[in-house]
Amino acid sequence: MDLPATHYGKLDNRNPVVSVFERDVKTFQMLMRRVTCASSQDNSSYAKGIKTLVEIWKKYKHRLPSKMYEERMLQVADFLVEIEMYEVALWQGYSLHLFQFSPLKITEVADVDQFMASFFPEGLDVDQDTFTLKIRAMLGCALCMLEREKRRRGFSQMGLCNLLQVLSFLRIMMQVLQQHEHLCWHVYNVSLHIYRICYYLMTMNCSAQALEYLLWASVSLELSVPIMTPEHLPWIVTLYCAVCRCYYDSQLPMQAEEFARRALGKIEKLARWEQENDVPVSRETQSAFREASIKLAALVFKRLVFENRKKIKPVFKPKTKLPNVPWPRTTTERALMSLFDSSAGYFVGILEALRDTGWCPQKEEHTRGIRSAGGENKVNVSSALSFIKLLFHFKQAETCGRLTKEMQQVLSALEGQSFRKAESELALLGSLNSLLCAERSRGRDDLMPDVRRRSLFQVSEELAGLVRALHSSVCLLSPEIRPDGGLVLDVVLFLWNKVKEVMQGDELQNPSFTYCVEKIDNFDKWLWCLFVLCEVTSVCDLVNMDCMVAAEMHYMLAVLLERAAESRHLTSTLQADPDEVRPTTFSLTATSRTELFQKVCEVVEWGFKALEKDGATMISHDGSAITDSVFMQVPAVPGECLLKIEGLEPNQKYVFAVAVYNTQGNMLGSSVGAKTLPILASMPIPLVSTWVHMAQVAYQTEQFALAKRACRTLWSHFTFPDNGSQRNQDRLATTTGLHTQILQCGSLHLCRRFLTSIFIETEINIQQGSLGFQSFSNNGPFIWEQEARLEECERMLVAMDLALWLNDGISALQAVVVCYGLLTPLIFHQVKHSPFVEVYKKD
Repeated sequence: MDLPATHYGKLDNRNPVVSVFERDVKTFQMLMRRVTCASSQDNSSYAKGIKTLVEIWKKYKHRLPSKMYEERMLQVADFLVEIEMYEVALWQGYSLHLFQFSPLKITEVADVDQFMASFFPEGLDVDQDTFTLKIRAMLGCALCMLEREKRRRGFSQMGLCNLLQVLSFLRIMMQVLQQHEHLCWHVYNVSLHIYRICYYLMTMNCSAQALEYLLWASVSLELSVPIMTPEHLPWIVTLYCAVCRCYYDSQLPMQAEEFARRALGKIEKLARWEQENDVPVSRETQSAFREASIKLAALVFKRLVFENRKKIKPVFKPKTKLPNVPWPRTTTERALMSLFDSSAGYFVGILEALRDTGWCPQKEEHTRGIRSAGGENKVNVSSALSFIKLLFHFKQAETCGRLTKEMQQVLSALEGQSFRKAESELALLGSLNSLLCAERSRGRDDLMPDVRRRSLFQVSEELAGLVRALHSSVCLLSPEIRPDGGLVLDVVLFLWNKVKEVMQGDELQNPSFTYCVEKIDNFDKWLWCLFVLCEVTSVCDLVNMDCMVAAEMHYMLAVLLERAAESRHLTSTLQADPDEVRPTTFSLTATSRTELFQKVCEVVEWGFKALEKDGATMISHDGSAITDSVFMQVPAVPGECLLKIEGLEPNQKYVFAVAVYNTQGNMLGSSVGAKTLPILASMPIPLVSTWVHMAQVAYQTEQFALAKRACRTLWSHFTFPDNGSQRNQDRLATTTGLHTQILQCGSLHLCRRFLTSIFIETEINIQQGSLGFQSFSNNGPFIWEQEARLEECERMLVAMDLALWLNDGISALQAVVVCYGLLTPLIFHQVKHSPFVEVYKKD
């Protein structure tokens, strides 16, 4: 029988129960730290750790005093939050603590009465230690739920509803706590969590939903006398600014200005109260009041500067430049003079007015530090960096380039990771700005269409410089000092559009068509650009943002490398200039076929790893993609699905069984449930892609019946159905059209494979029907053979339209050649039939 800890005397480290408990907890913590520090995902150790924790709580619940047990439970939950295991911290820490008092989740609490009845039935002043632990567990649950939503792929409506329920619970908490002045610090902590959740909602374009909760938090702090002091003024102003930005994001500038002026009045009232009561003013207090006034005045100026420009002027007055006239010269300058008293304030006001809420980076802080007290009149580096980004955003290329160079010189003399990160961002932004300036200048010079077309397929020095800057700032730097992910993604997509446009064009479609060294050199450079883009997507995990674009990049690179390897024998006789410095790692004139095929394998492996890692983004989280809704039984108790399986080895068979445990860790029932049949662990394959591969494999293995069936299935998917009631004379006038909407939803790779399937079916029909290009078959030029040739011509016309839609000139030419070959015997025998004339016209 397990005796309680009190049986052995004092509850200290000498107590055997306490010492063994502490040892088990430390063993669990060491195990979980190893799991988080492991280079690869270790699911077995993760499951072992959770099982160990459940056994610890079950074993010591009745052996330790309740307060000690609950305190250690929350300490373990805090440890799990520290190592970012939020799911375990939620279910085996904070929620487990609250379940001792009520079976309700925090998202199920509807009002104050239910809150008090569930968690504080005896009131708030019974036991302060127990009360503090409950509040701590509630805030921990809110934090874990926020982090859990952040980790999910994509922000869904369900995630928004969950966070709004958490915010509603926090508002109920604050409503209860603010009735007791001695609990004001708990009100302060709740406001921190409300702001944290609302800030995340603002970055997800949900400012309208976050507004009411931020407004509630800011007003609640105003009503708390112990909090409304200069010491806590920076945090109160942060809430004020967040409310104003929610108004601006919701296109309510008038309400934003009104609230900002109200907040300025509150701050002035607090300053007067401090002055009237002869409170000693420190330098920190002066700085707090000054920064608060500047931040709120900037939000007033944000609307005021544009509102003055909207006023109708009764008399037209030409603008005159008066550079020597002192300030204020214009309405904008007068507004700045009335709201600010320093150049730092002018800068922050202009920066806030230019800030576009739809463009502003998500990770940018909503408050900017301003040092304008004690003789200083400066702005911080992050504000200057934001101003340079705004210059680039508003296409002020010359000023942006000049300030970028000056800012890089300033940053080079500063030490710190934040400055190194800013330096890498400026280097990338400066290269992109130089490329855009060069393209605009060349656009004015290249007036001839041939010159513009030729310059499109050449890699300029500015473009190569941008690619080098992207590679050096991402692949050669540590993650802490890399540029912002949004900036890297914008540059990658910008370069990808250029590479895709060139690689899909006729000029560089196949470098083996020519012996021109210049053309192959351009192909090398574009191939190098594509390789760098693929490497950047792998290093930065940009596949999380758009896995389809990443897959298309890797696929195109693999195809081009394979094509270059196959055409290696055509380029082996070419001699490269030894004095030329190539910025590429690919040289068709200096790389063997074996090396090129090795690169193909590497690229394909990159692509597979990326898709395996983030393929779950394409699957719906409600299980509709893998469950049969017809035979799925409705669960008796509604709620979210917590069953999750991870870490399976691909293409291996697994057997599953389910066991149910209660909150105490005891299994319900006598044993584990019935096991399933062996299930293959693989990603769900799209049905259309399966038909594509089946058509290709069946054709290559000469299973023509199966290949034709697959091709017809693809045809019916991508084209409108033929009603079959048209006469022969009208068939080609209204040919079976392509379903453009389906083509736009499909990937470029899938559309190209459908085009290949059209040629496959036509080739099979030509072989089986003996539809030779030189003469008729043995059956002679009868009507049924003419019908067969007409049907294949109709198919080739659709292939021609699809090839033109894909900008694939070679495939379009191939379709024309096949049509001409099918019609050659009819032309030779002078068969006159109006549908064939339509084919001639369309070709």
